[in-house]
Amino acid sequence: MNKNDNDNYVPMVPYMPENPLVGYGYVPYQINPRYFNNLNETFIQGTVYPDLVTPYLEFLRKGV
Repeated sequence: MNKNDNDNYVPMVPYMPENPLVGYGYVPYQINPRYFNNLNETFIQGTVYPDLVTPYLEFLRKGV
């Protein structure tokens, strides 16, 4: 984390542009993301980032 003189959090990369437009989606940068080490697991999960995996089957089993 970067901090300024007032100890207020200042992100290393801005999350939003200076003049955001209504209706546009803005996604923050992923800094030092984790990766799957196994290529087969990557194909099974559909992503190389474990943080993006959402266990939908658990919700379906619960009836949510």
